[in-house]
Amino acid sequence: MIKKIIITVSLIFLGCASNQVEKKPPAYTKTAPDCNVSSKKEISKKTEYSENIILNKPEKKHNTVLTLYVVGEGVAPVDAVNAAQAKILARRAAIADGYRQLAEKMYGVKVTAKETVKDLMLKNSDVNTYVEGLIRGADIQAEKFEDGIYYVTMNLKLDVRMWNKFINNNN
Repeated sequence: MIKKIIITVSLIFLGCASNQVEKKPPAYTKTAPDCNVSSKKEISKKTEYSENIILNKPEKKHNTVLTLYVVGEGVAPVDAVNAAQAKILARRAAIADGYRQLAEKMYGVKVTAKETVKDLMLKNSDVNTYVEGLIRGADIQAEKFEDGIYYVTMNLKLDVRMWNKFINNNN
């Protein structure tokens, strides 16, 4: 009885082993080499390898186009003839403020300050800011008039390489 059980179990194992060896995929299917079942150690090696590939891939080239965004604000004058004139003047002021902000970002701001001290006390303090620049190609993205204030969202696409050449040549 025990001999029959041992023979049966051994035949089952031998039969399974022989089936795995003889089993081949059909000729029309292709199997990828990574599709085989692997041990945990082999899987972790593959994962480490694939992580190394991801980490060591070439860096993406940086985009040299920089986009500057500003929001200009303009207040409607109180002494306007009518509401339409007030809105148009507020819009114009908002656009001018947007251009000023773009110039500040592109060229910087010149600041001059003067302070007067007498008897160890500050008597007078004057701070002046000055911006000068040429803005070309700014686009108005959005406009909004709310509570007497006109808002204009503007952007400017700037090629950093060309801008650096321009700045270096004009200094």
